[in-house]
Amino acid sequence: MLKLFEEESYQAWDFILLLLRITIGAAFIAYGLKHVIGIEGFATAFDQKFGFVMPTFLAYLSAWTELLGGVFVLLGLFTRIGGFFISFNMLVAALFVRIPSAFAEGATYLGLAGTWDKDLVYFAVGIVLMLANAGAYSLKEKLSEDSFIRKL
Repeated sequence: MLKLFEEESYQAWDFILLLLRITIGAAFIAYGLKHVIGIEGFATAFDQKFGFVMPTFLAYLSAWTELLGGVFVLLGLFTRIGGFFISFNMLVAALFVRIPSAFAEGATYLGLAGTWDKDLVYFAVGIVLMLANAGAYSLKEKLSEDSFIRKL
């Protein structure tokens, strides 16, 4: 039986990591699939709405880092890389898209109706996954006891 409520329970920490990985991984797979499937519209938004340099390249980069980051995190394989993909993508979204939009002319109440706060939460969770790795309930743990694989 899981010992989730005992003090200093490593099982509780592993269960928390599993919950984070499932929720964040599933969300980013959905975001990534939406953007990969509609890449032309996503690239157009990068160009016309956000004014990014190299909008098509950045749209592809963003869409694929969302999708791959979600897959890596959900499976618990290459979790640190997936966490990096998610945190980097969300930091860029918050700093260069969401927060500037919050202070744009005509924005309502600093954009609190927007999603910049959610982007920063996703950024923080990505950092946690980069630091903590996948935990015991992961594909990485099941595949190998090789020390090289464990470090990924």
